[in-house]
Amino acid sequence: KMAEIPGSDNAAQLPVVPAVGLTNGEAVLAFLTVSAALGEIAEVVQWKGDTLEPKKDSDTISSAASSSDANAESSDANSKNAEIQTTMTTKVQEQPKLNLSEKEYALLKRRTGEFVHSYLDFAQTCGIGVMAVWRKKLEKVRKKYPVELCKGSADKYTAYVDRLAKKDESALERRRARSRSRSRSPSRSRAAKKASAKAPNNEECIESRDLLRKLVAERDWEQYHTSRNLLLALTGEIGEVAEEVKRIQIELTKMEKQRLDPKKPFVLHPDRIKALGEEIADCWSYLVRFCDASGLDLGNMAELYCSPSEPEEMK
Repeated sequence: KMAEIPGSDNAAQLPVVPAVGLTNGEAVLAFLTVSAALGEIAEVVQWKGDTLEPKKDSDTISSAASSSDANAESSDANSKNAEIQTTMTTKVQEQPKLNLSEKEYALLKRRTGEFVHSYLDFAQTCGIGVMAVWRKKLEKVRKKYPVELCKGSADKYTAYVDRLAKKDESALERRRARSRSRSRSPSRSRAAKKASAKAPNNEECIESRDLLRKLVAERDWEQYHTSRNLLLALTGEIGEVAEEVKRIQIELTKMEKQRLDPKKPFVLHPDRIKALGEEIADCWSYLVRFCDASGLDLGNMAELYCSPSEPEEMK
């Protein structure tokens, strides 16, 4: 639901020097680790199907009490928005929300932590700051999925793209005009790139969780955001990342064959790096939502990644 096809309005920009990890094979190895970690998460829940999700309160209500409970449900619906706001800054409860045994849930928690670590390591290897690309992508998602058009719907934004086209036509022309008139600025220094590629901390994880909760609640998407669906969506986005990594590697291979000066650095079109960043951002959205829906403390996992030594529980 939160992913969209990356576009291009950067034709006037200079090519960029990719992070070293993208040119020496480190990114490919890091991505293989990400894929393996995701597979291990899926292995925990692969045979659970719909039984993975917790039963709703309505499933246990007797028919005799249904009429009296209907009034309570109506009252709850009226206070839904207020309830969302009051829970925005609360810490994720590390309690099993899924129909898993204690042993299975502990395994899910450990393997999700390993995935978080491998994902953040991959992003840093590519020189991409997760929060920087994610904040930009979140704004695009808000525009691509306006509440009045997609509330309660599982359709992709392309289902009403014609209606959006007219609305966005003037804005697109303005962006193109700015792009054409934008002066060519030098590439950022390696130190600046390294600083922007830092991993999210606990506060940023909570920020991500709260903003996504609001986005989902406004569009009535909670009904689709089950743990199983979110894990499937995350798997799909990892596949999109794989496609971008493959394209970059193909481009670098061609450059290597054509390069006359071995000391001359590789350069890529900015759209190539941008597309990879957007897919990494989509993964972050689904990872945050999966952890939230499953009662897993993503902030703690991210903090453990940033710690100087590997914690015992992650070994």
